[in-house]
Amino acid sequence: MKRFTYIAAAAMFCTAGSLFAGEATAWYKDSSIDARLNVEVEKGTQVVHFIRTNNDPDVVTKTYVLKYADPYELRGYLREIVQSRRVDESDTGIQAIKYSDGTGILMVSAEDYRFEDSEIGQGIDSIIATLDKPKVVSVTGQPMYVYQPKYRSAAELRTMIRNAGADVADDVTENIGGSDRIRCDEALNLIFFKTTNFSRANIEKLLMEYDIPTAEVRAKVTVYELYAENDAKIGLDFQAWKNNDGIDLFNTGGRFMKNFSSDGSALVKGAGWSDTTYFNFNPKWNTKYLDFLTSKGKAKIVHSGEMAIRSGTTAEMNRTTQVFVPSVEPIEGGEYTQEYLKIEDVISGEDFSLSATDMHGKAIEIEADGAVSLTVLKLGKGDQERYTLRIEGGSFVIDGKNVGAKAIAKYADVSDADGKAMEFDSNNVPMAKGNTVNTAASGEFGFYLSMTPSVSAKATILDVTVSNSSLIGYKSNGEPRIQTGAEVTSSFMISNKGTKLVIGGLEKRDVVSVSGGIPILKDLPLLGWIFSTESESTKRSQLVVVAEVIPVNAATSMTEEAAEMAKKAEAKLEKAGENNSFGYRQFLIDSDR
Repeated sequence: MKRFTYIAAAAMFCTAGSLFAGEATAWYKDSSIDARLNVEVEKGTQVVHFIRTNNDPDVVTKTYVLKYADPYELRGYLREIVQSRRVDESDTGIQAIKYSDGTGILMVSAEDYRFEDSEIGQGIDSIIATLDKPKVVSVTGQPMYVYQPKYRSAAELRTMIRNAGADVADDVTENIGGSDRIRCDEALNLIFFKTTNFSRANIEKLLMEYDIPTAEVRAKVTVYELYAENDAKIGLDFQAWKNNDGIDLFNTGGRFMKNFSSDGSALVKGAGWSDTTYFNFNPKWNTKYLDFLTSKGKAKIVHSGEMAIRSGTTAEMNRTTQVFVPSVEPIEGGEYTQEYLKIEDVISGEDFSLSATDMHGKAIEIEADGAVSLTVLKLGKGDQERYTLRIEGGSFVIDGKNVGAKAIAKYADVSDADGKAMEFDSNNVPMAKGNTVNTAASGEFGFYLSMTPSVSAKATILDVTVSNSSLIGYKSNGEPRIQTGAEVTSSFMISNKGTKLVIGGLEKRDVVSVSGGIPILKDLPLLGWIFSTESESTKRSQLVVVAEVIPVNAATSMTEEAAEMAKKAEAKLEKAGENNSFGYRQFLIDSDR
């Protein structure tokens, strides 16, 4: 008789209390060592079957031997059937076994009525028989497809589709959760979908709405500078003469009060002077007048440029100048080591011996006919050391060449007649390294413009901020004196057909130094002050910003200028790389000449 020991997940013999109490045992969980079951098998027994079950009178366990299908492929599908949600749940389950010889077994525990066919559908017996057939492919039934975005990134579209359109697993608006799967490959900019049929229609519709060119604004900006000293010469009647509407270019005014409240409504004793002045630039006329002033030398264009601004983002146009200011910083001092050795009236080889090498590692020897005087000076900083050798009554020889009475050594050691090293007199000498000069940008001044558009279907809101700063001198320490002018912030609502904006109120200042006098004499040192005059004045001017703004959406066509530039670039690249070009910049050969 053979004796076998099996480890089982559960055993009825170990649960006698609950077994005879008439209660249903719990359904089977993952395998664990809960009990030991000893089974004695007689000789001749070939097969031992263990059937896991419980004492639920409504649950029946059946075993199916599969011929073609993989039991693990069917397990998930059948598990959804036997464990579907009900009002009163029974302890049901399904297990799959696949032996090394390929045999597949399904063990299904479910209510007895689920195995047989009914009027409203197939039973488990019929379902397994239908699925266990040759050449049946295991698929979920959900279509899988890939989408390549045209204008947006795959990661951005994936987030948008998950939030609206797809039936995802963590969708809180669904009672049982969705089953759509969405993945993206950011490197290839591809989105992979595995969705239900009804979700695909929603996703395709939203992709057509989301994957479109982002609305933007094209802004052509020109900044004019109008000189204040020409205010009386500009001719304010030009626009009235042209348009017969009497519109003023500049409005100036002032109010002067004393002992009145700030609003002028009541007398206030001791209030002093309360003055109000203003300068208003009226932009109600067309901007061709600025071009007229520029042509007459009354104004000039100081900045210009074009920007393409994506809706919801901020674009900046800066034209600034930095001032570089030198600064002096002392370098920390240190110490260098000075060691000194001098011997007099000695004979080389008898009274002393020198062991030294030059900077290239070659030996330094002494050549003398009699007594000599030797001086060795050692200088060192950290691990860097140098020796200066001087001799009287002889000379130094390096690599067979006489180098004279002075030599520079990388290493030097002097020994007496007994071979004992002679000691140097040492002294640490403080060493100051001086100052270092650093040049860095201390500030910047100039023109600043920022635009933030918000493009909608019929109109656009454009937030504009404009400011200007001027250099009016320098401080005593050399740093620049920068005057920051007023910052103008405006919000415009414009039509999507485009418009032209004019913004004023910016002041610019320049310090102008003028020198005059008698030629030649005014350039002589000291005497130049007698025969010359010097004056310094502040030049004031007004900046006017003209911005031609055109909102652009997916349906907006390319401008004629941009289309012409694209056409020219395409023509130049049409045959690029096909043939080698010869005769560069030669007439009649180079097509660009």
